[in-house]
Amino acid sequence: MADPERDALAETLARIRELVRQRQGDSATLSRIAGHPRARLEDLQRRRVILEPTPAAPRTAAERVVAWTRRTVYRYFSRWHVRAILAQQNAFNETASELIAALAERAQRAEVDIQRLREELRSALAGARSGTERDGSPGRE
Repeated sequence: MADPERDALAETLARIRELVRQRQGDSATLSRIAGHPRARLEDLQRRRVILEPTPAAPRTAAERVVAWTRRTVYRYFSRWHVRAILAQQNAFNETASELIAALAERAQRAEVDIQRLREELRSALAGARSGTERDGSPGRE
């Protein structure tokens, strides 16, 4: 690899590492805030895929026999069934997490719109009050 290519690759990796550290810091900060919606959404995104079960490494001879039996039963009798269920559940989880994220985004936009409308209402009321005071007519309280 030429030196400019190596330098560009090193720079790209450094940027990726920096972004990963920033993302981890953001996640750690949000996880400290109890019930923060963004932290809960990130947790949902991390957990949306269910992986196929893998047996644990056996330690004793009896555990080896049990593990071999489980692997054999799983491989020949239930793997096809479990994979179908996992595929359905993962598809559902993906769709649900996308919809929940979209709803959270809409709720956040609605909150911003509500704040903007409140400010507009306050300024309109202030303008109406100052207009009635200039006319000399009594304002409503």
